Amino acid sequence: GPAPYRSYLQRPGGNGSSRVLAVRAQPPFDQAQVTVEQLMQFLISKCPTPVSFAEGKYEGQRAMLTVSDISHAIPIAKLNGTRLAGHRLLITRETKYVPPTGPSVSGFKGSVAVAIAPVIEQRYNKAAKLLDLGGLGGATIADVCWDFNRPNFMRAIFSAASQRCPELETVSFANNNINSLQSFSQMARMLPTVINVNFENNKLAAFSELDFIKDVKMREIMISKNPMSTQPSSSYHSEVLRRFADIKYVDGAKVEPLISFGISDVPSTLPPLRGSFFDSLQTQQVAEAFLKKYFQVFDSAQRNLLVDAYTDTSYFSMTSACVSPPKGTSDNHKRVTTYRAASRNLLNVEETERRMKRLLTGRTDIVHFLKNLPPSQHQPDDYRLDAYLLKHTGSELIALNIHGHILEAGETRRSFDRSFLLVAPTQQSVIQQGWPAQILNDEFHLRNFDGPYPAAESPAPAAAVAAAPATSPAPAAAAPALSQAELVQRLAAATGLKPEFAQQALQEHSWDGPAALATVQLLLSQGRIAPEMRTVP
Repeated sequence: GPAPYRSYLQRPGGNGSSRVLAVRAQPPFDQAQVTVEQLMQFLISKCPTPVSFAEGKYEGQRAMLTVSDISHAIPIAKLNGTRLAGHRLLITRETKYVPPTGPSVSGFKGSVAVAIAPVIEQRYNKAAKLLDLGGLGGATIADVCWDFNRPNFMRAIFSAASQRCPELETVSFANNNINSLQSFSQMARMLPTVINVNFENNKLAAFSELDFIKDVKMREIMISKNPMSTQPSSSYHSEVLRRFADIKYVDGAKVEPLISFGISDVPSTLPPLRGSFFDSLQTQQVAEAFLKKYFQVFDSAQRNLLVDAYTDTSYFSMTSACVSPPKGTSDNHKRVTTYRAASRNLLNVEETERRMKRLLTGRTDIVHFLKNLPPSQHQPDDYRLDAYLLKHTGSELIALNIHGHILEAGETRRSFDRSFLLVAPTQQSVIQQGWPAQILNDEFHLRNFDGPYPAAESPAPAAAVAAAPATSPAPAAAAPALSQAELVQRLAAATGLKPEFAQQALQEHSWDGPAALATVQLLLSQGRIAPEMRTVP
């Protein structure tokens, strides 16, 4: 006959040892005052993610706790050093622990999943995609005790259902004496198509139990006739909505989302894409002059010259959403791998140490990283710029966002987003190198090419420059050349200089408007321009 069933921990060659944690207390617990159940409940409450235990008991001065799933051991082990009632908990994973032999945990015989399979098949309505397991709690069927509070048993249920109930959408666990949903924590992973669940007439007391199943893509849930549902319906409906944002029905009643913006009547078509935006002519000139120089150097073989674009306290981070073509098609795969290795995408890089390592600080480390990126050529015809002055930070800064495309290594087009926080340079050497601004913070996002931008409307000029021509999405170099008289007029308007002094500044900078503006801005910030030189004191 079939070999007797043994729990996961007792199977030869199983990985059960990694599911056992030993907990010691300094000083030791009075085990009469701190029971194993209290200890497990304390650890569950401290974990940032839902966890559950299959069993636990004291062995001498140690509490030997078995988690219901291997993945739960890691967050619990991270609680090492946590204090409980003045006792410091020392938590370790026991890699050599062998549970004592004896009767099977639940008295099952044979393979549980095989034993319960006929019941699963009999109770599955294929046409309705419904599995009805209601009213089985505590029953013994096929030599199996149907205890829905045991994690091992529920994993067997989920395993059998995943194999024998194709396209399963609705499951009923009503009337099963369920007092906790810890044993259901694997339902979303093992039954990913389930969207409707019935937990009516059980013993669920706390809404926190729903956290164990919050990954289920829930459309409808039934939780009436549970202790938790004694609150007003509006109250517990909101508790459900907090955990299942897309849910439509609770206890058969349609529910509205917690937040509704009332935009159902808004036309589905998007408004025309606007061009670049600048809050003033002065901001535009600095932003365009900075980008022109920055990308010229970036696209050259001398990226080391970018060192003057940053400061010793600048920050830089990069994220990448590039997807490689099949291996062997080109060296594009190697470049994408390089980007991913440096990417600081916080959804993928969870460890604090790795996050900090990928946040570069200071001009030396930043430029060293940029030098190792593949050669590139920026495409100025596709630029979209947004730049505006930040005056509430204690010093004047420019927030500059740019969206565009680059040609990488002469063969691959990519789209990028770059966000700069700029400050006026204070070192004379930086000014002499022609940098109109320096970078305090630089965020660089690279992704696969998403096609050229649609034609944009000309941007509405800012109030401060209502008389100025509309801004083109391309840098200033692409605009018609201005006469010397127009340059004098613009510089005087942007800085408040009298025309004769504006002309002098332009002459000293070979009629380079952005460079002259940057120098005048610096002198103004340092108070080195006499009031009589300005039309506005």
